Amino acid sequence: EREKIMAQDPAAKKTNSNVKALGLSEQREEELFQLSADISETLFKGAGEDPQKIAEKLSELQRNPAALEKELTPEQRAKIHDLAKDIEAKQGSAVKTH
Repeated sequence: EREKIMAQDPAAKKTNSNVKALGLSEQREEELFQLSADISETLFKGAGEDPQKIAEKLSELQRNPAALEKELTPEQRAKIHDLAKDIEAKQGSAVKTH
């Protein structure tokens, strides 16, 4: 399904390219996309699935990205930290080999 979305949406294709550039395994990439979907669902539910409230919430988070952490579940925060460690390790090893 992701390929179908990317074929129709240039922004989705760019996002996928950015994720690929992180150098994660396919499994970790899938975890990252799943986490993104889970976070979106959390935000949508928190806004009562009201499109206006969702737009306001996204606008607010763009102005203050640090506020996102308050919106996340403990599991989502832990998963972000876990993925961040993996990404940092990959980038660190890429820097050493260049």
